Amino acid sequence: MNSNLRRIRPERVILLALALVVAVAWVATYRAGLRTLTVTFFDVGQGDSALVQAPGGRTLLIDGGGRGSGYSGSSDVGERVIVPGMLVRGVTRLDGIVVTHGDDDHVNGLDTVVDEVPVGMILDPLLPHSAAPYERLRALVQEHGIPVVRARVGQRFDFGRGIGAAVLHPGLVPVCGTAADLNNNSVVLRLVYGGVSVLFAGDLETEGERQLLARHLPVRSTVLKVPHHGGASEATPEFVRAVRPELAVISVGRDNPFGHPNPAVVERLRAVGARVLRTDIAGAVTVSTDSRTWQAAAYRPQ
Repeated sequence: MNSNLRRIRPERVILLALALVVAVAWVATYRAGLRTLTVTFFDVGQGDSALVQAPGGRTLLIDGGGRGSGYSGSSDVGERVIVPGMLVRGVTRLDGIVVTHGDDDHVNGLDTVVDEVPVGMILDPLLPHSAAPYERLRALVQEHGIPVVRARVGQRFDFGRGIGAAVLHPGLVPVCGTAADLNNNSVVLRLVYGGVSVLFAGDLETEGERQLLARHLPVRSTVLKVPHHGGASEATPEFVRAVRPELAVISVGRDNPFGHPNPAVVERLRAVGARVLRTDIAGAVTVSTDSRTWQAAAYRPQ
């Protein structure tokens, strides 16, 4: 046996060693992938869209709209950003879509998504809304026969492998009489995987945040999708202190006419120790977690 070993050329030994290292690294990466939950906040300009990919293969899209962010060509954010972003991440079907509310900047790309990708169900607060993108989406959902569930506090969704999501808002009785009832009835979803959690706060404004906090449900979260693009009437001091995020993601468009995000909101988030990432500056933000630790990466195509 010893004489056979001596006849192996040194370069063969090096190649075999390298192959073993690559194989070990691939197995480690594959096993890590089986445990990793990812949330990608797409850069859709002035709007919201986030893709959840659970390690068991289940997927959820939260909103799908946006307006202008320096893009050229097609004005369809579903065609130019969301569907390509899903496909490049290996997502060819969705277990569900959450429509936090019917405003254009949250839904105007979802008709393309529904047309091009099989969807298992829609979660929607189902408040009256006459805007064309929302009406177009509702017509397509009916045409494709996709079940629609009315969003209400207390609903829970199981992603498998210990991953779950709970609806924290809206309440059983919708918020009424505010200056922005649609925003204040946004679906708020808290996703939990072990010790890591993500709070998707839609476009909640002050009154919606107040009602949410009054329920005394768990809102403290590792990651916060900042409500309403970081506007001045959102992410109140009480809300920020209650959530106390480690990472705050603001989905916002470049050169938007609303002054989003408000500098006071950004400072408020930083004051509780949050790292703040903005899609207008950082591009798409991906958060990944193994249930114990988390990391965030940003990407903007050149």
